[in-house]
Amino acid sequence: MGIRAEARTAAGGRKSLAQVALELAELGSKVKPGEGLTPHSIRSLGIDASWQTILKAAKLMVSLQERLWERGLAIEVLRDGREWKIIFRRRFEGLPAEEVARRVRELYFPNPDEVDVLLVRLLSLGADSPDGAVKLLPGPALERALELGLVTESAGRYHLTELGVAAARSALRMYPELKDGE
Repeated sequence: MGIRAEARTAAGGRKSLAQVALELAELGSKVKPGEGLTPHSIRSLGIDASWQTILKAAKLMVSLQERLWERGLAIEVLRDGREWKIIFRRRFEGLPAEEVARRVRELYFPNPDEVDVLLVRLLSLGADSPDGAVKLLPGPALERALELGLVTESAGRYHLTELGVAAARSALRMYPELKDGE
């Protein structure tokens, strides 16, 4: 925000739509995901603007987010010497594979699901062949792993299939903390 805009806001003037949008973006990291906010709750969290301006800013943000997401774009604003540049690039273009995996995990899979935990546990127990099969208590994760063909049962004992071993190794790459026995 420029000096004039700061002075106008500090003197009780109206905030720009851009300023309210930036404040809403900051607010997003302070509230629980999925929590609905009212005009009163937004004001109590520090955004001092009319409800109409807050609503316009939120609608603008949603529209921009949807359009960029649909097109798979990211925008960067850079200064090159005395010249400003706006760069459009593909969302993950040019990033190392590890960085792409980290970002995908953060966006879509922040926590391992119970099947991932089960597969890694079986792998760590050496249950990757009929000889290493182990007894397990029935449960939704085991049922799902059986349905997906990741685990197989033989004489009341369970072990990973070839696909299950690959899935367990992938889960370990995605969630290295599982190796420590989450």
